[in-house]
Amino acid sequence: MKKITLSLTIVFNVIILTLIAINFSESSIDKQSTVFGQNNNTANSNSTKYTDLFSSKAYQTCSVYTPDFCTQTIKVIHESPTTIVLTSEYSDALWQAVDMIKRDGYKMDGFNSYSAEAALSSQPSIHTTVVLSK
Repeated sequence: MKKITLSLTIVFNVIILTLIAINFSESSIDKQSTVFGQNNNTANSNSTKYTDLFSSKAYQTCSVYTPDFCTQTIKVIHESPTTIVLTSEYSDALWQAVDMIKRDGYKMDGFNSYSAEAALSSQPSIHTTVVLSK
């Protein structure tokens, strides 16, 4: 019984540390976006259509074990009137989003996919970044 309790404690601690790391990395990205976006505030002020759309609950996936812990399936890295950069590890949702954006007159300039292993998963996931422009 002590081994099971110790194992569960270790797993719980790993999950908490992972959540803290994710939260820290997202706050770092937000700070970097603010710094890089300061020179372009006027250009980006009216171009948040996709950022708002992909931030909605419709594009979130939530944990089965902790339903309050949700992550975006598609992240908008950059959005301007002429360029959109998306990233996701959910390929089906990403390519549906690309098709939707192409209907608004954007063309895909390129994409990059890479494999990454999550801390708590034994299987790597495929992350894809897509660049579209008008």
